Amino acid sequence: MTYRHFLAADRRQRQHDDHASTDFFAKIAPLVLLSGFAMLVFNLWLNRHFYHDDSFISLRYALNFVNFGDLSWNVGDKVEGYTNFLHLVLTSGLLSLGIEPVPATRIVNAAGAVILTLAVYRGARVLLPSPALGTWRALTVFAVLSSVTVAVWILGGLETILASGFLACGVVAALPLLLLDEDRENSPTSAAVWSGVFFALAYLTRPDSVVINFVAGMTVFILGTSPFRQRIIQLFLIGGIPMTILAIHTIWRLSYYGDVLPNTFAAKTGIDLDTRLVGLERYLRNSAILFLPALSVGIGALVLLVFKPRVLANVWRVAFLLITAILAHTAYVVWSGGDHMPAARVMAGTLGPAALLLAVGLSACPAVLRWPVLVGAMAALCFGTFYINPFKMNPAAYVGLVVGEHVQKEWPAGSVIALNTAGSTPFMAPDNVYIDMLGLNDREIAKREDTPVRTERQKMAGHSAGDGRAVLRREPDFIILGPAEGRPASDPWFLSDLEIAESPEFAECYVEETRQVSYDMNPSAEIPWIDNPLTFTYYRRTC
Repeated sequence: MTYRHFLAADRRQRQHDDHASTDFFAKIAPLVLLSGFAMLVFNLWLNRHFYHDDSFISLRYALNFVNFGDLSWNVGDKVEGYTNFLHLVLTSGLLSLGIEPVPATRIVNAAGAVILTLAVYRGARVLLPSPALGTWRALTVFAVLSSVTVAVWILGGLETILASGFLACGVVAALPLLLLDEDRENSPTSAAVWSGVFFALAYLTRPDSVVINFVAGMTVFILGTSPFRQRIIQLFLIGGIPMTILAIHTIWRLSYYGDVLPNTFAAKTGIDLDTRLVGLERYLRNSAILFLPALSVGIGALVLLVFKPRVLANVWRVAFLLITAILAHTAYVVWSGGDHMPAARVMAGTLGPAALLLAVGLSACPAVLRWPVLVGAMAALCFGTFYINPFKMNPAAYVGLVVGEHVQKEWPAGSVIALNTAGSTPFMAPDNVYIDMLGLNDREIAKREDTPVRTERQKMAGHSAGDGRAVLRREPDFIILGPAEGRPASDPWFLSDLEIAESPEFAECYVEETRQVSYDMNPSAEIPWIDNPLTFTYYRRTC
């Protein structure tokens, strides 16, 4: 069969499909959706014990905000050690209603997953409007629901999925501006307004959302199908609304914290680019099994556009937007050095665009390929669930909770404690003042100039900052070196640990103490290599 004859046969088949919405293939759309929800529930169950230590940092801010009206890590010490403003505010609202802290974060994240799913479904309806294409729409949603990353970060406590949901909404709202007039459902102005509003919400949830926001605005301006003057207005709305919110938020940040950027920005990027890139290859390799299936299935589906030149003529602008958004976000991840957290967290912003890329390709799927494509795509999207081991609470959070409970019971309230585990231990022992030796919640340590790289663990993303002299100058009552359970000074993990160990003042004024701490934990949540009782090592000030 020649290519021309193939197109003619496929055109006849497409016309038949448009009228045959009761076809068996179209009828299985609910089954595909049900399978997606089943995969989500299964992934939630597999990873039900996961929670990340950094989430407890945000919870300490939220609890101080609810209890004292102070959005700070240490009450009265205004430092912005978070980058999830809207997520934190929403969590605070739930806390004020009496909801427990960890469930509160998960409720907000579940809402983010709903937003992400609805956004992708809405985008699939725009790109796949025919009723006969319902199964393809369902497969697009399946790509989100079956994602291990979605399930893990619903449970994990951070803002990942809420930001991804708002990003997907912003992209979907802009799609009509890249389609031909006959395919538009909304006016260009209203579409641009909604896109700008959603990107503004994404920025308030996670500041790096500006990357995809910029791509969307420029793509609409350069490739949009509206007249030039309208495209100028659309660019102003898509980019201007978030930038206005950014400006207002920056003014508030400057007045409240005294900084233009979050303190975490200095702590995480204050190290040179070469050092940040050291762990990047490992991060991308470990995360690839989770973010590559959806991305590869989406890109693979684009090959189907070869069979439908008519479809390609309309959706190539959309495909350009989605591919560029994914590449730009990935470039940002590379520049920032990746992440030390599991389940491809910082790549989650590409989930919506990758799923929509799948919809773009499926819009051109020939009838003869629909069953192989459906089965193959579903198998690929489920691969991560059965390939990787389920995630449990990360060791810093797990051990930090045990240590924090001990500290709350045994150490005097109001103690000044220097430590690297800034989440779980301060969360469990809230009656103390803490020094974050990694600098996320400490302005002086984060903004140290010419931070040297002297330990291997400094090469972990977000763990490069430190200043032992600044810590000792504040004369903390207790110092916990290294991980949550502590380490002897002879085994320094991070820069502050090393510089403290080298200080004569430390040798003179601090004494090492060790405690055996027994604890009760859900057996299925236990981490096998962590002992019970736990050996807790710390240093107490004697001067």
